Formats: sequence, C-alpha cells, structure tokens
Amino acid sequence: MIRKMFEGAYLRQLDNIVQWSEMDVFQRESVSQHSFKVAIFTRVLLQDIFGDIDAGDMRAHLLEDFKLRCTEYALFHDFDEALIRRDISHVTKYNRFNGSEIRRNLNELADYLAKKELLVDEDSGKFTYNTIINPDVSVKRFVKLCDWLAMAFFIRREQRMGNSNMHLEDTTVYNGVRVAVEDVRTMLTDNEWFRNLNPNLTPLETIMNMIYEQRN
Repeated sequence: MIRKMFEGAYLRQLDNIVQWSEMDVFQRESVSQHSFKVAIFTRVLLQDIFGDIDAGDMRAHLLEDFKLRCTEYALFHDFDEALIRRDISHVTKYNRFNGSEIRRNLNELADYLAKKELLVDEDSGKFTYNTIINPDVSVKRFVKLCDWLAMAFFIRREQRMGNSNMHLEDTTVYNGVRVAVEDVRTMLTDNEWFRNLNPNLTPLETIMNMIYEQRN
C-alpha cells in the first residue's frame, strides 16, 4: 500500500482537485489543504471536549482509541474524491431537492472504486478502505462537524479579504455547522459511554458563537 500511495496518483489528485472551483475566490484551496485543516480542528476539538484521562483509568485506552480513529478519518475523509476525481459542491450535495440521493450515489461509487483499487490482500489496504468507507458512526459524526468548520474557516477568510459572492455557500455551511453541533451534542449527552467521560460541551457553544459572529 505504501508503494501505491507513493507512486499512485491519489495524493497528486488531492493536491490538484480544487474546492470551491465554481466560485470566484481570492485563494484557491485543494482537497489536501482542506483535509489538513479538518484534521487540525478534529484533534484540537477532541482535546477541548475530552481533555486527558489518567493512564490508570480503564477508560483512558478507549478514549485515546477514539481520538486516534477520529484523527485518522479526518485525514482520509475526502480521499474518496481522489477515487471519483472530483469535489462536488456542498450546495449541490445538500440541496433539498435530491441532495440525499446525490450523496448516496457518490458514496456507492466511492465504495465500488475503493474496493476495486484498495482492497488488496494486505492489512494496510483493508485499513485504508475501512477508514475511508466504513468509519464508526460516532467518528464520522464528530469529524463531520470539523469538516463544516474548515469550510466556515475558508468562507470567513474569503469574506475578510472582500469576497461578497459567497452568500449561498455561507448559508449552506452555517446550517451544516448548526446541525452537526447538535448531532455531536446529542451523541455526547445521550450515549452513556461518552456521558461518563464528563465531556466539556462549552466548545460546541463557542463554535456556534463563532459562526453566528461570522454572519453578522
């Protein structure tokens, strides 16, 4: 798998596929750049919410495993775009008419291509496939919030440079962050395992305040 990653086109494609390509923007952002930001936000938010547990606590190993799986998925979360060779606008993927159908079809295509190209007879291929295609629901939910947050970061930077053409994207991302914050909040309060970790929910309020301030 390391040869496939080093010599294959995947990472070059992630460098070359540009997000927001349909928009007039001051600063282009590749999928690689976006994924790095998602990983940073993910790891920082995990620490803000959960902190560290004493190594002698039986929960410490499970928490560190959750942090690791979230960070791994954050790094790989858009790897499917190297497989399908496109970034599809979130305005399109989350449109009210058929957004869910578009997302389902894209996921099915990514699954097909990942099986064809990555599921080889070696553990690292299976790891890569499962990280991209089959993340745990709680992992995917947490990282999705950070995915929206990275998009909000990009929009804020554009707006501060004077870009006034991203109203629809701003609304889509704001709604995405709002829903994702509530999804993570519900996960942390309703799931007994998370609840017993005494998560700090203040960072979720901070995120909503930041996004609200950005739009006003």
